[in-house]
Amino acid sequence: MKLFLSLINHLYALTLFLYPRQYRVEFGEEMQAVFSQRLQQAAREGFYPLLGRLWLETYTFPSGLLASYQDARPLMVLFLLVLGLIQAAIFSFFMMFALGIGFYWFFTFGKFFTLCIPLVYGLVLLAWKTNPELKLMAGVIILAGSLYPTHALMGIDIGYVDFPLNFLWWGLYAMLPVSVIVATVLLYAALGQIPGRYGGRSQHKLKYPSIINSPNRLRSLCLILAAMILGKMLYNVYQLTLWDNTYDPLGHLWIVFPVAGSFVSGLMLSVGLPGKTKFISLAYALIVPGALFLVSTLAQQVDFRQLTEQRAERLVLAIDSYYQRNQRYPEQLQDLTPQYVLSLGEPMIIYGQDWCYHSGDNFYQLGYVSKEHWSSPILEGVVYTSQGNPVGEFSLCEEQIADLKRSKPNFYR
Repeated sequence: MKLFLSLINHLYALTLFLYPRQYRVEFGEEMQAVFSQRLQQAAREGFYPLLGRLWLETYTFPSGLLASYQDARPLMVLFLLVLGLIQAAIFSFFMMFALGIGFYWFFTFGKFFTLCIPLVYGLVLLAWKTNPELKLMAGVIILAGSLYPTHALMGIDIGYVDFPLNFLWWGLYAMLPVSVIVATVLLYAALGQIPGRYGGRSQHKLKYPSIINSPNRLRSLCLILAAMILGKMLYNVYQLTLWDNTYDPLGHLWIVFPVAGSFVSGLMLSVGLPGKTKFISLAYALIVPGALFLVSTLAQQVDFRQLTEQRAERLVLAIDSYYQRNQRYPEQLQDLTPQYVLSLGEPMIIYGQDWCYHSGDNFYQLGYVSKEHWSSPILEGVVYTSQGNPVGEFSLCEEQIADLKRSKPNFYR
């Protein structure tokens, strides 16, 4: 054990050379003494406490290193640029191998990530310097933007050639990691910037809007808004993964960028939060990725065909309730909301398709367009239920199938 502790202490001594020279000369011996003391105390408590101490020191090391360069802005910017380029290369390799595509795509993804990742660091640094009111306004804007469903990107028809360059597709997807980062900025404003019980350092006077002149109100609003943004982001991930099940599924690949954003956010929080609140950065960097993984896993376990039938059954119950009250069937499904059913839902087979519905006073048919496999070009109309005797000849889902064939004439037949 003594040999192991000695080795760890020597490795830590080498890492001190990564700090600025003036910082190392002033604090180096003290840092090494404190590290050695903590390590020995953890070793006396047992093997697992020692592992926990090593994990904590490893996690907080980048934030401490970054904080040491705050007075040397050019070196700090260079550090972030190099870190962003390294992450861009790692993500590019990951996406290339995960998607099973050629090495050419490494350079294509690399160009995108090289632009985006350092930009994210720059935006976070800028946001760190703004006052809490502007952070709050940014949070409201992001929350409003996240109301647009992220799974709408499943309806954007893009091929592999345009995949990295389709900014509309990436714009929708980027709302997920951006939501994580903005929620982090709000958390920092509440716990590390607004003056009050958590030791915030901001001394400016709150000027607008008048309803948040109180620091306590502003802090509460920031925390509530951060929780709402994270909650909506998790909901969007769940819906996106549900629709992903209906195609060639990417599974956990959808959460790569939000998870990366949460780790970056945890790092920045550990730099910005004062005193004892720094432990929140570690909790944030663990809880948010864990929640993302849990939500993604739960959504992947859902059978989308069974979910479609469950939604259809809710519509059948609502139609029956409508008939009992009005002695006729609704002319259109929209007549059911909101009195008989809050939301019509949609069949989760082909994105953008609605229910097939045909009715008269004493009959109705309900169904949806389906296909045997996500890659199958053959469409069929499925009649989920039929009541009464339809007047005349009518083929359910005929119009929807014709529209799909016109939209993709080279695929559907």
